Amino acid sequence: NMSDRFRTNALTFGLCMALALISLTCSFGYFEMGGRKAEAAVGEQLTVRCEILEEEASASAFSLYTVRVISLQGAPAFFHAALECDYTAVFHVGDVIEIQALAQSPETYYERDELTFAIADGIRLCLMSAEDDAAMVVDHRARPLRTSFAHLRDNLSSRLLSLLGKRTGGLVTALFLGNRDHLDSSVSMYFRRAGISHLLALSGMHISLLLGMLM
Repeated sequence: NMSDRFRTNALTFGLCMALALISLTCSFGYFEMGGRKAEAAVGEQLTVRCEILEEEASASAFSLYTVRVISLQGAPAFFHAALECDYTAVFHVGDVIEIQALAQSPETYYERDELTFAIADGIRLCLMSAEDDAAMVVDHRARPLRTSFAHLRDNLSSRLLSLLGKRTGGLVTALFLGNRDHLDSSVSMYFRRAGISHLLALSGMHISLLLGMLM
């Protein structure tokens, strides 16, 4: 009857609201506590245990990674950081490493135009490692789903570049896939001058655009 249906709907609504509140509280605690730990570590030489999430760049004199910090000086931590090695490192996605590194604030590490992208990627700290013998791999965690999505994004980016050309294709891959690797430097400069470079950082807008295309 009507009263039973009302009670069922009210119970379902209450349960959904409780779950949403718990999720928001956990998310707030996660980011707030992670941010405080990152801020407290700035300027310190630390023993850091972290997991390699993505290889950003590698050359003869340096390597750059995005990592998830697991612990600082043995104390649990949970936030993302940029790891720059002043040598050619051989870490792979999924490697859990322990490394001696100097902690820096993203504001002092990134240039102004890059800071927006770093914040959008969740970077709370920048870690600088100067000696290759100060790091070791202690574990490996398989990340097949993340790797599969990365390969899918790279394949889609390649198709768009071949269809639209480097300049237009680079802009489309940045807007729709959040992949800024192929973005023309002049286009990036125009976005910065217009004050809308945040549109090139992966966000809900990109997900909405992609889902809209699929629909």
